[in-house]
Amino acid sequence: MRHCIIGTAGHVDHGKTALTLALTGVDTDALAEEKRRGLTIEPGFAPLSLPGGIEASIVDVPGHEKFIRNMLAGAAGVDLVLLAVAADEGFMPQTREHLGICGLLGVRRGVVALTKSDRVDKPRLEAAMEEVRAETAGTFLAEAPIIPVSARTGAGLEELTAALARLAEAAEKRPEGGAFRLAVDRVFTRPGFGVVVTGTLAEGAVALGDEVCLYPAGKRARVRGVQHHAVPAERLEAGQRAALNLAGVERSELGRGDTVAAPGSMTVTERADVRLTLLPGAAYPVKSGCRLHLHHGTSSQICRCTLLGRGRLEPGESCYARLHLNSPLAARPGDRFVVRFFSPVVTVGGGVLLELAPRRKQNDPLLEEELAALETGEPRELVSAGAFLLEAEALAGAEARAGALLGAYHEAYPLREGMNLEELRGKLLPGAGTALAGAVVEELARRRVIYVKGPVAALSGFRPRYDERSARMLDALLVRYLRAGLVPETNEAVAASFGADAELCRQVAGRMVTEGRLVALSGEYRVHKKHHERALEILYRLYETADVVSLARFRDACGVSRRYALLLLEYWDSRGVTAKSGEGRILIRPR
Repeated sequence: MRHCIIGTAGHVDHGKTALTLALTGVDTDALAEEKRRGLTIEPGFAPLSLPGGIEASIVDVPGHEKFIRNMLAGAAGVDLVLLAVAADEGFMPQTREHLGICGLLGVRRGVVALTKSDRVDKPRLEAAMEEVRAETAGTFLAEAPIIPVSARTGAGLEELTAALARLAEAAEKRPEGGAFRLAVDRVFTRPGFGVVVTGTLAEGAVALGDEVCLYPAGKRARVRGVQHHAVPAERLEAGQRAALNLAGVERSELGRGDTVAAPGSMTVTERADVRLTLLPGAAYPVKSGCRLHLHHGTSSQICRCTLLGRGRLEPGESCYARLHLNSPLAARPGDRFVVRFFSPVVTVGGGVLLELAPRRKQNDPLLEEELAALETGEPRELVSAGAFLLEAEALAGAEARAGALLGAYHEAYPLREGMNLEELRGKLLPGAGTALAGAVVEELARRRVIYVKGPVAALSGFRPRYDERSARMLDALLVRYLRAGLVPETNEAVAASFGADAELCRQVAGRMVTEGRLVALSGEYRVHKKHHERALEILYRLYETADVVSLARFRDACGVSRRYALLLLEYWDSRGVTAKSGEGRILIRPR
């Protein structure tokens, strides 16, 4: 199924929320303060099914100038823009600012909804359409459909929906595969579940049980529940709104602006080299050394901007620059950003992150040449860019080094899927920038020297395998866990019992979890799949006669101690099977 994120844009009180309600039936102004004041403060979200089997999500953003920061958070990851322009007022300051922001964020398609069209006569409606066409000239909406609509009467809604469907069908598909990434726009706690984060799934896919990393802090967590517009799911893909219930993290440890992503898939930096472009209508130039507000994904912070090769950048101009950040930024090369003037706070431009954690000094004569190669080259060109001194011979050397690194890794860990990508990039070209190392890895994958699967890389043709020793360990562990039933030893106790083969035991047991032979109840305990299924069957039978099952009742039914019964229940809580309810648990996912 095709997925699409549609972002609203436009001046305050131009009917974005009313239009979203008319299209989806969802009132995205959920806060009491929004109801009282009659304006959107926080981004709202609603599902929209479009003709042709396209599943869309509408992100309704604030239009007031005081909430541009919130608007930028909501605009992260948008595929199409729905620009609302009131027919009775026409283009206004925030209309222009929102349009500029969408262009800076790389949005290339959209439609203009001429809202409140029932309030004006035909001459005014025609004048409003002419004004829209004049104001959007030279922007990505220059040829966009302009559709008069009324959220009150329903006029034009069918035509608008059809236009959105055509644009969504023609929009560039998000790349398949790649490492999972979600920019967090909301964090809350849910009784019985714990921490929940929401955001737009920009890249990759996420599924129940996945291990993820919280950036920029680097803390690991596990996905214990997945929802798409309040509907439970096993797996979500890029282009969908997601709510993730995370285990192993406290509410105080993350917030809007953080990123949840595959471990090892993001670079955390306090400096970045960029292509900076000012809007033609920017109110101010940017001087080298000035402070700016930087917006990336759902995050915002202050940065100091050093222009490369010049002292001043005028509206409509573009150059390379180095951003010195006030706090760590988690990003990937190629990400887009927006900058606003420090004071007064108005949007002036944006651009693309080229090199994260740059290694060259600002006055290095090769720096701009290197950035030009990063900006314009495909991986093959990047590798052979003169600034990097990586010609075909150097690429061959990188290929040999990758073969040696991954070959040694597979020899040491034959049961693992592969080496962490971040580790490979660091070891492949020590001292090189992240963008260059990433380009080399991409080129090697394109040449099928290696293959990349999510956050890990392996030699092409490699598959995890059991040798004679590990096969004997597999048999021994299967017998051991079958005999243990629901009263297992700790993982470390099991490993220690094999003496010199303790590390082999850990590797084989980890592989058995990946293959589904064992179930990892926690970081300390595993049980055989057969016994886990038996315990789950006992649980389901208990719910045949009760809506809430207590720990004591489940413990007695299984014939184990409270400790082991609790391990099982907490594991099922993390998988969305059960949830705490008072002193007991309710069933969330029937058999």
